[in-house]
Amino acid sequence: MIVVKVGCYTEAALAENDETICERIDKPVTGRNSCYNELAQAKTDADICGKIEGDQMQAMCLSRLGAKIGDCDVCDQIQSDLWSAQCREACTQN
Repeated sequence: MIVVKVGCYTEAALAENDETICERIDKPVTGRNSCYNELAQAKTDADICGKIEGDQMQAMCLSRLGAKIGDCDVCDQIQSDLWSAQCREACTQN
């Protein structure tokens, strides 16, 4: 039941182009993170990646976004040197 709820909120957030809908997902946090990630990719908005809880999950969102838009500068938002380097590597491969 939780997966359906998360999927519905994510679809609604994408349809309405509104990250505040992701905030309605209270459990599990991975569901909210997934919603933010999908919306960040759709809107090509790195600021939405910053709402994701967990450094690794934020880095993955930013890496995916950087590769998608061809802008490795989004990797500068990643605090971990390791994740930032991996972000740049993923970004330059696309």
